[in-house]
Amino acid sequence: MTVEEIKAISPTNIVSAISMLTPGLRLIENNQAGSNPNRLPEVVIRGTSSLSTEADQSANQPLIILDGVEISMRDLYDIDVNDIERVDVLKDASATAMYGERAANGVIVIERKRVLNDQLRLTYNLEGSLDVPDLKSYDYLNAEDKLEFERLAGLYNFETMQGFEEYNRKKILIAKGMDTDWMSQPLRSGFIINNSIGVSGRGSGMTYRMNANVRNVRGVMKKDYRNTVGLAMYLSYHVDNKVTVSFQSQYSSVKWKESPFGNFSDYVIMNPYDAPYDEYGKIIKTLSWDMANPLFEAQCGNYNKGNSHSFTNTLSFRWDVVPGFFINGSGTILSSNEAKEGFISPESNDFIGVVREERGSLDMTKTKTLEYTGSLNFNYSKSFGDNTLLTLNAGGEVNKREDIEDGYQAIGFYKPNLNAPNFAAKYPEASRPSAREDISTRLGVYGGLNFIMRNKYFVDGSFRRSGSSKFGENNKYAPFWSVGAGWNIHNEWFMKRFGWVNTFRLRYSYGVTGEVKFAPYQAVTTYFYHGDNYYLHGMGTLPKTMGNEDLTWQSTGMHNLGLNLSMWNGRLDLTLDAYIKTTEDMLIDMSVPPSVGESTVMNNLGRMRNKGIEFDVTGLIVNTKNWRFSLKVNGAHNTNKILAISNALLKYNNEMSTDKSVAPKVLYQEGESETAIYAVRSAGINPATGEEVFIKKNGAYTLVYDSNDKVVVGDETPVLEGAILPMLSYKGWSLNLSMMYRFGGQVYNLTRAINVENVNPRHNVDRRAFDERWKKVNDIPPYLDIANADSRTSIHTSRFVEDDNTLEVKTITVAYEFNPELLKSIGFKRLRVSVGMNDPFRLSTIKYERGTSYPFSRGFVFSISPTF
Repeated sequence: MTVEEIKAISPTNIVSAISMLTPGLRLIENNQAGSNPNRLPEVVIRGTSSLSTEADQSANQPLIILDGVEISMRDLYDIDVNDIERVDVLKDASATAMYGERAANGVIVIERKRVLNDQLRLTYNLEGSLDVPDLKSYDYLNAEDKLEFERLAGLYNFETMQGFEEYNRKKILIAKGMDTDWMSQPLRSGFIINNSIGVSGRGSGMTYRMNANVRNVRGVMKKDYRNTVGLAMYLSYHVDNKVTVSFQSQYSSVKWKESPFGNFSDYVIMNPYDAPYDEYGKIIKTLSWDMANPLFEAQCGNYNKGNSHSFTNTLSFRWDVVPGFFINGSGTILSSNEAKEGFISPESNDFIGVVREERGSLDMTKTKTLEYTGSLNFNYSKSFGDNTLLTLNAGGEVNKREDIEDGYQAIGFYKPNLNAPNFAAKYPEASRPSAREDISTRLGVYGGLNFIMRNKYFVDGSFRRSGSSKFGENNKYAPFWSVGAGWNIHNEWFMKRFGWVNTFRLRYSYGVTGEVKFAPYQAVTTYFYHGDNYYLHGMGTLPKTMGNEDLTWQSTGMHNLGLNLSMWNGRLDLTLDAYIKTTEDMLIDMSVPPSVGESTVMNNLGRMRNKGIEFDVTGLIVNTKNWRFSLKVNGAHNTNKILAISNALLKYNNEMSTDKSVAPKVLYQEGESETAIYAVRSAGINPATGEEVFIKKNGAYTLVYDSNDKVVVGDETPVLEGAILPMLSYKGWSLNLSMMYRFGGQVYNLTRAINVENVNPRHNVDRRAFDERWKKVNDIPPYLDIANADSRTSIHTSRFVEDDNTLEVKTITVAYEFNPELLKSIGFKRLRVSVGMNDPFRLSTIKYERGTSYPFSRGFVFSISPTF
């Protein structure tokens, strides 16, 4: 995909645009984080390859490569889209095999813009957005209805003077017009402004490109920000058309701060008959029912902020030895520093009941990273005429990475503004400063072959042997390989009669790739010195990790069968892929006896399989001199099955099955999906009594909830999900829409479970909790009696599992490309302007609160892109 395609969907969110354009690449929506600008996105390609008991997908993130250098998701999230030429997502084993032990989760390959003009070119881009909080999914009680809800819940004892007076006090306030909009208190209009300027040109054997960008983001919660500065330089020198030496340098700086106003959910539950300020404008610290005023937390001095700086320098060369044979290599040094700092004021409500000398806390963490990478490649190609071509390549790569982290927590601050470390009274009990040093190395040698015969038949193969210091002594090296074949049917003699078929290609590949995303010392038994363990001859040690010398590589084998079809000179293009992806020797913690000093050890005990189909259809429906209309539809279907798990995960399942949290925990069962939803089946609410009737595993009905009766009641993975991308243009005008759809999956509706049924009547609640409850015999409502809800906060029932069928319009953009002939008179080479909307429309079969800790947002986007 090109940068123009990416910017047509979203000029301010490159990760979202890539996910829309790539079937099988799923952007994980975090309903809790919403539109928080400091929360990094998570993406998964063709299902998951690893399990995580923390219910996150960080272990399944794809490899991201920028101009041959691995970068992080944070780097991709903050990258200047105007510095990009194109992005390719590699999914099958043949395409990812060259990355070997890092490619099991797929690869996102990004290329920066190349210098194509001899003349000096100056480009400037201004992109931005104006965002407002999206609160359409919130429908809470007003002050009058909330007071009545409390009365129905039996919170007031009118037989006592205290209960009678408290009820009437609130009723009088409501009569005077008290109805506080608590949700608006921490919110504001946010914005994104990205300024990018670039200079490029070439001459006298020298090619150069420089780019700088400044990006400022303000989220929709007050006082948060994310500011990014990026500088990039590329220099290349050509010697006698045989040797090219290039130097590339990049600097990136990010400063961020979370909103001191805390979680948005704290404001949602506040009672509307309470005012946040007294008659003198001073914040009231404690409100009705002893609820803490969240606005007090926002002004008492709390903060959570950080910054990071990174330098990447790459020196590369290419030597064209003889026609058809060249050698290229590169060396890269990456250096980065990151610091995080969080402070909780001694005046915070978190320290109610805590002794004075332990109030207030400061957490500080600093991380330094230094990484070296070198590669050398030999490439040979030979044409035999008659459209027959042989290509051979071989090479090697080495890498060393060192991460050093230190940090501490200090407590005992007497004033919010005295928050420097030297004002702390002490460390927490049984705590002390921490430090770690992680050093890992890897290397690989590889070779590949590609043979195309008469432009009809092609075969390819690759082999890589990789080594890593992270594995056990007995398994430091592992092979990774792939084979593939294809048939260009459109070049066969019998296809000449079908002149309207331009491309008809069948292809198949199978390969094995790996993944190494775990701490460096899991295979080695390590100890740490503990200051409390002094004895006669020195300091004692305690086990830190239990080693496993037989720890081997997690590998993923993938079959891929594909079809490429293009007809009527590109008027209709179809790409279809089917795959089976099996992960063997999955790395999972294994339980060990406590007598060895640790409870788990890393081992290869898991297996998992993903099967799926992907399609991408593009139709050029109208194509005249002035008009052009195209429609792109893509989609993906994936099924996941856990084939084997460890005893440690069995123990985890037993613990999580009885967990008392409001949402059911992720469980992992052999034969089931990783995204399966586990709950006790429900037969509904008994109209006679208002009690819920549960269904046990054996099918019997009961009124007693038992977590041991949990079974699979749904799966969060959709049956089909993808994007619909229509594009209409007339002369210099263009209209682009991007829509996302998904259907066939299920979700556990936490809004209904927490804020409708299992509510605390002392908090504000969803309106359905007031209108749709059981109240009398023969009622057939979806929710229990108010009086029975307060004690059911840990009951997980299938009543709250709903089908998630959703259609979203993600962006609408109108753009105009000015006539180049008109621009010449004012010194412009090109000028393009656009304006649009983000997330203007959403249709779903499920009603739930979106953005619980941080709201989602919607708004307007714009861009101005002149070239001089």
